[in-house]
Amino acid sequence: MYVSQQSPLMVAARRSKTGFTPSAKANGFSPVGHLYNIGTVVVGYNKDFKLSPSIGKINNQNFVQLPLGDLRLTVSYLCERYNMRYIEQEESYTSKSSYIDNDILPIYQPEQPYQGTFMGKRVYRGLYKSANGVTINADVNGALNILRKANGGTLPCRGFLANPKRIRLV
Repeated sequence: MYVSQQSPLMVAARRSKTGFTPSAKANGFSPVGHLYNIGTVVVGYNKDFKLSPSIGKINNQNFVQLPLGDLRLTVSYLCERYNMRYIEQEESYTSKSSYIDNDILPIYQPEQPYQGTFMGKRVYRGLYKSANGVTINADVNGALNILRKANGGTLPCRGFLANPKRIRLV
């Protein structure tokens, strides 16, 4: 493979434009883990999620160029370094299914997609409404469903559903 002298400069320019470097984002992670007594980190991941995104022409280009694989490797290294457990969990259907209503969490199969319906729905950007009318943050709903998949279907705590606490890493 031929690499020109300008290639490293082009990569540096792209990363500075997106403002995303894996080490910069992940380095704020380790002090936060000790501060909040985090013992396990669960990362949601789908194998081929970058192959055919459909979020608009420009957003597709920006999203596909993000080095998310490097971020996963950096976070797993930091978890190992600071004695935290690192779990990589398949995350299909976690945004659609309702955590509050305890919807099923099927695994995506391209040859046979899930045909069922889910109880809740996303009503606005960032807002998820359950079947009984409870509204929670959509990202929190997805994250709790990823945790539920990683823990075999159960989670002991239901705190911070409506008003999650945001932790700034960098």
